[in-house]
Amino acid sequence: MKIILSRKGYDSSYGCIASPIFDGKPLLSLPIPCESGGTKYSDLTDFEGKSYNDIIMGLSGGKGARLSIKDSASGKMVAINASECHLDPDLENRYAKDNFEWKPAFGQCDAAESHLHKNGVGIGDLFLFYGWFRHADFDSLKYKSPVQDLHVIWGYMQVGEILNLACPEDLARAKKEYPWHPHTKFDKKMNKLYIPKDKLAIENISSLKAKGYGVFEFSKDRQLTAKDSAKRCEWDFNEHENAFKNVEITYNINNSYGWHNNIFHAAPRGQEFIFDYDASDENMRKWLAGVLGV
Repeated sequence: MKIILSRKGYDSSYGCIASPIFDGKPLLSLPIPCESGGTKYSDLTDFEGKSYNDIIMGLSGGKGARLSIKDSASGKMVAINASECHLDPDLENRYAKDNFEWKPAFGQCDAAESHLHKNGVGIGDLFLFYGWFRHADFDSLKYKSPVQDLHVIWGYMQVGEILNLACPEDLARAKKEYPWHPHTKFDKKMNKLYIPKDKLAIENISSLKAKGYGVFEFSKDRQLTAKDSAKRCEWDFNEHENAFKNVEITYNINNSYGWHNNIFHAAPRGQEFIFDYDASDENMRKWLAGVLGV
């Protein structure tokens, strides 16, 4: 089985604020903004009925969702406001209007999909979605102080089926069964829709009863960023670093990234980091069991 650490949600260019960690609540990964053709933030609600738009306005100090684009006249990057988002991966039904038979799915295209394809990602492999988070107060919608920027694993999906949206038959099925998903609207040569298994099935972790997809609550086991680190890309895999020191993780091979003094320096621009899960390695098994909460 391969594990794919997949970076998703707000970052410094798309959204420009951290997703919130609310105590005792599922992690809320804020989907990245887009200029047009997406789902409106105002049409999405969290687990207690708060609008995504209201949450973003609160956390951003009234600035709202921001998107960095290149200005055609000056050639410089400028930030613009965005009211719509690219809701993907879609792991929970967060739509305010429940007027369709929702199902989970995750789309990938272009260079990121090419990377998955090149590394043989397929049925049974496990996506662990992570992103930029800060602890925040749910009532005031303010970040807590002192603030540490964290990379946190917030959701998962074990692949049960893959639809190739460059194939007319698969695209027709996707448009019928997942018409709301943004990747069903793309016209690209590399474009796939990943559908989860019904139940998780992982070697050497026998106590699993979870669905094949879902969203986590925050725990230290799901925090990638090393304690007290000033950079969220500095990871210690929750002190299970010995399980990973001899593991090849894509985007972090033969370059300046990787292990330095027991800290893993993750490539900041990488989107999908892929490695082989060794079920016989007890440290790696314990790490994954901690992430999954079993």
